[in-house]
Amino acid sequence: MRRIFSNFVPTVLNAVPVGADYIAFHDFHKMLKNCKNRFSYKANNENFTKKLNNSSFSDCVSLSKGQTLDLDFGKEICFDTVSLWEKGDNCLLFEISALKNGEWQTVYRQDRILCCHTCFLGKITSQKLKIEILDCKNDVTLRGLYVYKSEYRKESFKVSQYLRLDQQNFSELINNEGFSGYYDTVTDVILFEEAFINENADIAFHHSEEFFARQLETLRKIIDEREVKIWCCLFFDRKSKNGHRNLNMTKDFINKNIVKISHSIKRFTEKYGLYGIDYDWEFPKTLSQWKAYSLIVERTAKFTKVSVALPPWGIMFGSHTVKSIEHVNLMAYDLFDNIGNHSNSYLGGYNAVRKVMNTGFEKSQILLGIPTYGRTVDRSEYAWPTVRDDCRENGMWNNAIQFEYKDLKTGKTKTSKAYLNSYAEVRDKTALSLDFGIGGVMVFRAFCDAPYTSPYCLHKAVNEVVINNQSKM
Repeated sequence: MRRIFSNFVPTVLNAVPVGADYIAFHDFHKMLKNCKNRFSYKANNENFTKKLNNSSFSDCVSLSKGQTLDLDFGKEICFDTVSLWEKGDNCLLFEISALKNGEWQTVYRQDRILCCHTCFLGKITSQKLKIEILDCKNDVTLRGLYVYKSEYRKESFKVSQYLRLDQQNFSELINNEGFSGYYDTVTDVILFEEAFINENADIAFHHSEEFFARQLETLRKIIDEREVKIWCCLFFDRKSKNGHRNLNMTKDFINKNIVKISHSIKRFTEKYGLYGIDYDWEFPKTLSQWKAYSLIVERTAKFTKVSVALPPWGIMFGSHTVKSIEHVNLMAYDLFDNIGNHSNSYLGGYNAVRKVMNTGFEKSQILLGIPTYGRTVDRSEYAWPTVRDDCRENGMWNNAIQFEYKDLKTGKTKTSKAYLNSYAEVRDKTALSLDFGIGGVMVFRAFCDAPYTSPYCLHKAVNEVVINNQSKM
């Protein structure tokens, strides 16, 4: 991780910025007097709040609803990010304002800080900044505050995208900037939910091979001369008679048919000029199942590139398998916190990345997954609001909507709060990924996002942060 997360430079509130790329404050009451005041987050989700509140912090500052924290840098300075660290989880809404041309202007707003929150503001030049708590459960206790300019990244930053081929006829999208614009951001596109390995260990298609080939050819025309690698996700799950996935049947299928599977995949990738194969097996549990997963990954890696979609838990790949994988599409979604919010900035960002880093993968292999859909706080399996269809009025900051859906079990119509990643939340996760130094981000999935021509398209939010990082302030 970058030094803003590991080292502290003593300053006072009115001090001139320290260093060329960031400013660190030992704030108001000499908060964060030394590194021991930082807490290492390895808590399980259910114990998260309890462990935070029982931890000992000194020299923190508490803010009540309506209170503001004023920062004066002593002179105008340039920055683009604020990192806030909270003890507990009490903030419900906060706002950051900067003094511009003698007037305070809102430059950021979000709901929770939730332990740590990377707040991407865009390029700001100002002498003064203030943070206001607009709503909270209890007083908000800040134990860390950083204002900094993002560090230029020399390494490439990947943006992978899962794309279903059956959502629309691609020939109708050739001149559609709402679709083609995605590939100004995307570096790796993964064709999803079309090709699979059948019971005979051959490559089969949900629609037809002709449909696959036609859509792929048109997609290449849309991408045009952009440098975008094309992958294909191959499912290989075997199912029991009741239609449910059977992990042991899948394990046995791989072990028995690995030679034919390898030949089929090799012919398939060569025929269609694919950059690589992506695997998404949800989810092996036993060591023997993980060995079978390792087998198909390592065999495939002998003749093409391999990526895998993994959750931030239960990963049991050995070091040899890890080295054979180009990148991990980290499924940091369908994760609910203690109040039912989906894929928030901590569970679906900071904590998810940290967990995967502890399983042996290099930072450069990890792409943080960002959902373009939401989930309801009642965790219904029938409610899947999307940014494209359900967030037209959310603007830049809002993550929550009221969502009406039909419960297919009962036939009743229900309404529940739903939580989706806003434009601001996606910028924050992208900025966090840059600060972590990981390989990039992954967008799941394309047609759930707003068109690229929309001002709050999430692909565009990713691109804004990446472009900001590559430009000089």
